[in-house]
Amino acid sequence: MRKRNKEETVMVEDCHEAIISKSDFNKVQRLIANRRPEIIHPKSVSVKNLLNGLLHCSSCNKLFTSYSAKSGKFHYYICQSKHKSGNSICDQKSLNIKKFDGFIISVIKDKILTPENITKLVKLVNKEFGILKKEFVSKLTYIKNSISDKKKRINKLFDALETTELDMNEIAPRIKQLSDEINSLESEQKGLETKLNEEEIPQYSEEEIKPYVEDLQNTLQLGSLMERKSFIRSFIEKIWIDFPTTTIEYSLPLNKVDNSNKEVLVFDRCG
Repeated sequence: MRKRNKEETVMVEDCHEAIISKSDFNKVQRLIANRRPEIIHPKSVSVKNLLNGLLHCSSCNKLFTSYSAKSGKFHYYICQSKHKSGNSICDQKSLNIKKFDGFIISVIKDKILTPENITKLVKLVNKEFGILKKEFVSKLTYIKNSISDKKKRINKLFDALETTELDMNEIAPRIKQLSDEINSLESEQKGLETKLNEEEIPQYSEEEIKPYVEDLQNTLQLGSLMERKSFIRSFIEKIWIDFPTTTIEYSLPLNKVDNSNKEVLVFDRCG
């Protein structure tokens, strides 16, 4: 059996029904990306603590790790620098894991996962989506005009071939180049048209959004450890500790538009 060269491989998008949706695939890719070693230490993925890999020390920029005291009776988050080298290197206060996890969960429920926030987010995403659509339409018009112009050039070359003494070998490379450019533009055109056909996120009132928010809060409160860790990491980026202040960096992206805006909430107690 002959191995195909890369150039001989023909890829056709959307030629059959997908096993999983693109949105589900993208969610999984985000979770995988968030678990990469350069983002989260491999140990923190399997550690039985909710916030390992998210806590950062404001004093020395090191991650917090977890440790047990008094024969495993008490468990704490502690700055890695302090844990390895003592207070002379970093004097950041250690945090009781049970109390601090509970504090962060309550903050996420009461300050982040609220009907007001989700309603604002939906409006923001739809506004950005509308701006993107205008950009898509403008770019699509440009692409269509470019395709039309290149096809006219190919026709002129063929006309010149029929009416002059030009040799086919002289103009064949130019015809191939123009044809390749047209194929590339048509592929880009198809992608833009697909995006233009996507629907905006429906506008809901806060009352209509409340059940959705309650589901998110229940996942945060009642889900398994792995479910809660994955859920928190889907929107919480970093938690900075500068006792007695905790700063949470988070973003709430939706599938339709990548909302890269970040907000920082500061709380004057650490639980």
